[in-house]
Amino acid sequence: MSLKAHFSTFRLDLQAAALEFVGTTCFLLLGLGGIQVVSDIANDADAGSTLEQVLYKAISMGFALLISAWLFFRVTGALFNPNISLALLLVGVIRPVRFVLYCVAQMAGAVAAAGLVLALTPGKLASNLGPGINTAQGVFIEMFITTALVLAVLMLAAEKHWTTPFAPVGIGLTLFACHIFALYYTGAGMNTARSFGPAAVTGFGYSKHWIYWVGPFLGSVLGATIYTLLKHYHYYELTPDQAATDYRKSPGHPVENVKNIIATGSVNDGGNVDANGESDHISDKPSNGRRVNDSPVYLTKGRIRRGARMENLGEKAIVLAKRQHLPSYIDRSFTASIMAEYAAALLSSRIPFLLSNAAAFHIATTAPNASPPQSEQEAARIGSFERIHASTIPWLPPLLNRAYTLLMLFESAAIVRSTWPDSAPASLLPSLVPVLDSQVTRFFVIGWLCMTIGACLRLATYRTLGILFTYELSIRADHKLVTNGPYNYVRHPSYTAILVIAIGFYTCMLCPGALVGDWIRGMQPGMQKALTVLWISMLASQAVMFAKRAEKEDAMLKSKFGGEWDDWAKRVPAKLVPFIL
Repeated sequence: MSLKAHFSTFRLDLQAAALEFVGTTCFLLLGLGGIQVVSDIANDADAGSTLEQVLYKAISMGFALLISAWLFFRVTGALFNPNISLALLLVGVIRPVRFVLYCVAQMAGAVAAAGLVLALTPGKLASNLGPGINTAQGVFIEMFITTALVLAVLMLAAEKHWTTPFAPVGIGLTLFACHIFALYYTGAGMNTARSFGPAAVTGFGYSKHWIYWVGPFLGSVLGATIYTLLKHYHYYELTPDQAATDYRKSPGHPVENVKNIIATGSVNDGGNVDANGESDHISDKPSNGRRVNDSPVYLTKGRIRRGARMENLGEKAIVLAKRQHLPSYIDRSFTASIMAEYAAALLSSRIPFLLSNAAAFHIATTAPNASPPQSEQEAARIGSFERIHASTIPWLPPLLNRAYTLLMLFESAAIVRSTWPDSAPASLLPSLVPVLDSQVTRFFVIGWLCMTIGACLRLATYRTLGILFTYELSIRADHKLVTNGPYNYVRHPSYTAILVIAIGFYTCMLCPGALVGDWIRGMQPGMQKALTVLWISMLASQAVMFAKRAEKEDAMLKSKFGGEWDDWAKRVPAKLVPFIL
């Protein structure tokens, strides 16, 4: 998309941002004002318990968002939060220009609201960590509650259904629930603007203010990632009638349901009635073959696809039932409190990030479609380099995928052994597993973000191209020029995703505290320099390889589509980086 196209709705974006400023000011004025009431009377004898204060503050913020969001829901979308704006940008709901304007308006609105509250009320105005909470715990708490809020906005407001007009209620209650959990520990920011406003008007007197930028940012990325995965795997096929209001979609007779589950493994609905009063309880469609409503129920050969899913779920339920007896090597002396401590320590270590990196690498190295026929590869007139590359596709990506997954599991085991050396899981690990620090460093977080963003972009290209996405260059008989989705910004977004993942891969592998990085730093200086040059050369060679492959692909598509490709190239001049390269 050209720069002019991005600014084609600039006037509307500017007007929406101005109203977003008003809405953010209204929301935080009400919310922060309610919190100040508790702060002002906290020293009074009848101020109430800490639990009552937390409840009052949570209600203040939850209802402030509910009311403000309902007022501005049809005007600007009622985001009031740059982290929500970021999530909507990542999933393609808003454009970059509106995102930037919204962020500026939301930050300015937060400062205005905080200034008004500070001028009108006495008391301290800031977000701080609670007693006994370190910075890592604060970041993760902020990340998880922001993720919950992002998912509430995406599933209730962005996803359109009959309850969408009531989305402000669900979003406000989500904010209330997150405050109940996190208010005592971190102040429940989950909104960089909400923390920035009080900090700006009080002179940034709190040294750990960065937590309220990093945590919500990670929550935005994680929430957008979960939403992308839900959309990618068609979540609405799991329970297609869940939002139906037709009484005929109600479950059928209980006795018939049980009999049908035993006989076929599927569940009967109440059935649909056609104009003649006849119903089809098996396929849940009228006997005249027409769809009753627009619910995403897919009929194939007189049978709902959902029935096949129910059969699979029934088989899984039987397998799970057979696994109820725990193996003898499980230490049954673990209590719930000990397991909770383990879970908290795991979440504050690198282990979740490592497993996430393994998933991102798996996405990047797993072909979504089978290799095209040799005739279609020949139609692309590939050279000798492409032939060699095509010969490695069946075995090299799976090999790298398995090797990296094993490395991440090995590094996770090393962290478990160093963090809980006397625990039952650590005792099961062999002595070959080294002791490794579990600290999450800044460079590691940067690398993890690169791998996560790259994997999301890679998934987006898989979904946009569909069956046309193959690792080999090919021209299919029904080939079409795809110019929507991520291809509306760069011509080769899949290569961009791979390069971003590669940057994250090398950063995570070589950062301080990483298994490979510490191993290299323990070598002789000459060997360290040689390996450093090798890593840089590998990254540079990947960039050069994909740049040349992009040129080859452009030439191939131009030869196939001619003027259609020329129009697209003029509209999207960037190959890998929007507006730059």
